[in-house]
Amino acid sequence: MPKNWKKFQTNWRNAKLDSQLYELEQYGRRQNLEIHGIPMSDNETNAEVEDKVLQVLKKIDTTISKDAIDVVHRLRGKPKTDQNKNCQSIIVRFITRKTRNNIYSSRK
Repeated sequence: MPKNWKKFQTNWRNAKLDSQLYELEQYGRRQNLEIHGIPMSDNETNAEVEDKVLQVLKKIDTTISKDAIDVVHRLRGKPKTDQNKNCQSIIVRFITRKTRNNIYSSRK
């Protein structure tokens, strides 16, 4: 057996676990949708963000309701461009992937 065999096995297992973790994280994001361009207000609450998101989503799908949304929140960090400095992205997690897919496919 080569001298570095245990190190090789450990590195291989770590790479495999990293890959599995990545796949699980991606699987968990299937119901999420990232929305850009909704302006922020000062001291905005998640409930206010959810209301803004619903207003936008109702333009795409008039049947959407609060019950279809699990969680809404803004992403931290700086906006990617100066034009959107007051528009941090929003993550919307829907109750079902079907709802998310319907919204996504109906967008303009």
